Amino acid sequence: MMKGYICTLGFDEKFIFRFMVRHKIDEDDVFILIVSKDYTENEKALNAYKNVEVFVSTILPRQRFHTFTIDIYDNPIIEIRKLAKKIYEVLKGSEEIYVGLSGGMRIIILETLFSFLLLPSILSRKIIIEVDYETLTGRAEIPLAVFTIGKNERIIKILHEIKSLQKITVKDLAERTGLSIATISRELSTIRQLKLINEENRLTKLGEKYLALYS
Repeated sequence: MMKGYICTLGFDEKFIFRFMVRHKIDEDDVFILIVSKDYTENEKALNAYKNVEVFVSTILPRQRFHTFTIDIYDNPIIEIRKLAKKIYEVLKGSEEIYVGLSGGMRIIILETLFSFLLLPSILSRKIIIEVDYETLTGRAEIPLAVFTIGKNERIIKILHEIKSLQKITVKDLAERTGLSIATISRELSTIRQLKLINEENRLTKLGEKYLALYS
């Protein structure tokens, strides 16, 4: 199963090393490094890039390591669109995508983040955003899907009921929501495809975060 990994790079590679070690990236995966277009003109940025390149080369074949540049002085909307297209072309076959946004200039981090919103929904639902704490004591994880799925009052209502029930049946959900059994069955199938619930109709971690965002 091919996984995709994306990192933004600034003047320090330590966050990227932590990211790669944490995920145990292997030779079947794909790694994308996003840098400023003029990174070669800055000694610190260039050294950081070279260190990452050497580190990645010990894990991945060269063709699985991609460097995407962002022109921080160009129209950001155009840069976001171009970056989204490149990411899709490289990672469209990935089962999961992890993104480390702990390094790099703020404009690069923001443009990278916004580019994910232009990806097809089926791909954006696989993306997990990670940001390391500055103290290196941990990280925050945000599944992009909680935003790309969007707010849906019917889904929210059903998830609330699922969360409050110990034993979940279609009949019980229909009675508690006022929807027909046929409608509940269809909605559960959709919610399951969105990975908000599992096969036992229990909330997944994504479902819990979705509910926390919109309830």
